[in-house]
Amino acid sequence: MIKLPLKQSFVSLNKRVSIIKTLFLIFILCASSNVHAQFDDMNVSVYFNYKGGVLKNPTFTKFASSYNNYQTSNGVEIKHGLQNEPFASGYQFGIKIYIFSLNYLRVSSRHFSESANGNKLYFKKVISTPLNFGIPFLIKDVISVHPRFGLGTSYLESYFKYSDGTISRGNETPFPGIYRAYIPSFYYGIDLGGRFNISDNHALEFGISFDKFFGFNADYRNDDEARFNSLFTSDKEPTWLPEDVEEFFRLGNLDYSLEGNSYVRAKNSFFGFYISYHYIFND
Repeated sequence: MIKLPLKQSFVSLNKRVSIIKTLFLIFILCASSNVHAQFDDMNVSVYFNYKGGVLKNPTFTKFASSYNNYQTSNGVEIKHGLQNEPFASGYQFGIKIYIFSLNYLRVSSRHFSESANGNKLYFKKVISTPLNFGIPFLIKDVISVHPRFGLGTSYLESYFKYSDGTISRGNETPFPGIYRAYIPSFYYGIDLGGRFNISDNHALEFGISFDKFFGFNADYRNDDEARFNSLFTSDKEPTWLPEDVEEFFRLGNLDYSLEGNSYVRAKNSFFGFYISYHYIFND
């Protein structure tokens, strides 16, 4: 059976219900008088935070491992293997209005493989939420809890850098290009930290952050229409980013797809720390 171009893999109903229950429980706990929680008593504030941590994608991890094995088995002397989970960084900003917030999030990580001759293959992994909604809380005016939810998008950008510094995004090597998940994923996240008021209008927060993309987990497809059409014409130009590089080059583009092999999917999660600045508009 031919693999559908944009295969959709859905999270089970029980898992979705569990996620909803978790978010609802956070809401109840923060609102409960037993923990003396209160909504952020600042009527309106804007904020910006820096995030650092690890951006995980288990399907990309398999791709990276397979790519390294393929290089080694073909006699390429590797100076630096393609990393699975290097340090990721990004930012989030938004506005908090009474008990709600509107937010934008973007996090990225850069992966590269380097051969002994100095040639490098780069991948930039990016996740973002064009618009997500949140419910910010303050507990005893110190502990900040900010659950968020919405829709997220992601893509992988790849290019080849020769030892002389020339950068190529062409098809003389197989993987350069932009691979995009064309179906948005559901998204939820939470920031949990401590707030320190500097003055009536300024505050800082430090804490941990978790962001998860789930549902739909679409395969990453190359943006180039010519590359898309090459599914039936080329064995060396991947239409989707294969999870198993060795199998891809053994079978070729079409047969890899026909045999139902897996591709790298938009199955991302981030965990790390955040540092946040808030400007509060007082009455």
